Amino acid sequence: MIVGFPGEGPDEFKRLEEFVREARIDHLGVFTYCREEGTAAWALGDPVPEAEKERRRGILMEAQAVYSAENLRKFRGRTLDVLIEGPRPGRPEGWIGRTRFQAPEEDGVVFVRAGGARTWKSPLGRVKIISSGTYDLFGNIAS
Repeated sequence: MIVGFPGEGPDEFKRLEEFVREARIDHLGVFTYCREEGTAAWALGDPVPEAEKERRRGILMEAQAVYSAENLRKFRGRTLDVLIEGPRPGRPEGWIGRTRFQAPEEDGVVFVRAGGARTWKSPLGRVKIISSGTYDLFGNIAS
């Protein structure tokens, strides 16, 4: 979502905030409007101050964080296929990967404790999820 688009006043933002709280979206990115020359919106200007855009972004991300944490709890105890991206920095037995529902650079990751495994035979690993955070999952290699 983009907040601070020209024409977004307090009432429009309030409706957007209500939508985010009610829709319970699994994965949500919120960005602030940035005026770009050559776009159709260029002529609209940039009337929403940057500080207000950041405030609105924070409100939506806070609302999303509550739902995200709640949503990820449903994966505890489940075994998921995880695409292993590489070692976890600073953790000799740790790896970082993503499930099919986690987009790079936008969504959380899966932190995997591999029990001594320093290499992977396949880019996919079966991981038993043992805990979850606001955006990330934590698990062990499934046996």
